[in-house]
Amino acid sequence: MSKAKQPAPAGLKIDPSAFGAKSPAPVAPANLDRTPSVDTKPVQIRVPVEKHTEIKAYAAEQQMSITDLLLMAYEEYRQRHK
Repeated sequence: MSKAKQPAPAGLKIDPSAFGAKSPAPVAPANLDRTPSVDTKPVQIRVPVEKHTEIKAYAAEQQMSITDLLLMAYEEYRQRHK
């Protein structure tokens, strides 16, 4: 028994024949293409959820990782407090 294709209901904005169509692969953000040039070690800190969201959004706006943002902030802090 084969099922016959039924016409799309009136008012449907999505073409049912589009389901299963392949979409292009997503492109990775530039900050994910980097490879560490030195050995790394994880550091864990606890921050309020709101602050984490703020840091993550700011890093994304700058097209950098949270790690890169915090390392840059650390270096700048050290330069200002010699």
